[in-house]
Amino acid sequence: MNNEEDAGVRRSGWLAAALALLSLAGCADDPDPARGAREPGPPAAPADLVAIGATPDPAALTGVGLEVEPLPAGAELVGPNYAIALAGVAVAGELSYDQLQELNLHRQFPEAESAPLQAGAGREFLIVPLAEPENADVVLGGDSAEVAVDGDGEARPLDHVPHELEVLVVNVPAGGDATLTITDAEETKSISLRTGERGDGGGDRPADTLQAGTVDLEEGVVIAGVTQAGSYDGLTVRVSLRPTSQLDEQGVAADGTMWLEIDLAITYAGLVAEQARLRLDVAGSLTIAGSDGTSVEIPADTAEASVSADGALAFVEWSGAAEVPDTLRSFEVSYTTQGSFVAPDGSALSYTRQPVTPTGTVELTER
Repeated sequence: MNNEEDAGVRRSGWLAAALALLSLAGCADDPDPARGAREPGPPAAPADLVAIGATPDPAALTGVGLEVEPLPAGAELVGPNYAIALAGVAVAGELSYDQLQELNLHRQFPEAESAPLQAGAGREFLIVPLAEPENADVVLGGDSAEVAVDGDGEARPLDHVPHELEVLVVNVPAGGDATLTITDAEETKSISLRTGERGDGGGDRPADTLQAGTVDLEEGVVIAGVTQAGSYDGLTVRVSLRPTSQLDEQGVAADGTMWLEIDLAITYAGLVAEQARLRLDVAGSLTIAGSDGTSVEIPADTAEASVSADGALAFVEWSGAAEVPDTLRSFEVSYTTQGSFVAPDGSALSYTRQPVTPTGTVELTER
């Protein structure tokens, strides 16, 4: 390369370096922030956020600045396999890390440790702690229920029915609402998370406002060749009646009626049962009548005694259901043993009955 070419290369290098410096200076002085690096803003929650948190003590939310306002009595949903009540609602435009910790959601939003989690412009969080309804006589369990929170016109599914000591956190438009909807046993119920008002056409059917009732009865039996002379063997009888508007197998009760779930439990001495196993004619033994004279139809069925592992007690257990008018609140229950006692060799044993407490009343009261 001659001296003239060498000089040209050097001039080209100097020119490129100068242009690069001018470009950097221009970026530094550029008044348009969109062309420069931006400072990261506070963390923002997704607009469709629905989270289930948990707190061991809903009252502790007040201690971290979340003022939970009570909701009206009856802000609850009760179905065949679930029972929840809304304990109250708090509203916040942002959630601090301490608040997320109290809600047990801090691991989901670790970025909130440096700055509060924002609901977003024109949005806010609804924080709804849950409780168990008082006197809700429901056997919880099963995974048949479909659960969703509807906000902004979009249903956001949940993987389970929220329960006591859990907390729902939902992102909604400022002043807006979200609805919790549960479908179970072909019936859908819903409730507003902001107001606690039911959204499924009104309140519960009459049966869903009642709690179960129970009565304890007793009968003595004298079994030939088993019972000691001059005495009787006692059968302790418990009958429970639980009203409901729907059952998994039978579906929803017709208008003006309700399902009456009937549980019969009989206990007696296991030693006696080893010598005389009771085979109970349920419909012949149990009589239930409403206060208006309505006879409750007991399904024809047989229930056989089983003995506990330690041999101390024998149990006869049976469950069934009948459809009755939903205006009934009082039922007279009678029991008298019908069926047979069977010896270990399969032969039938004769017996006589000695009534002790043959009748009683079950009252269905409001929750």
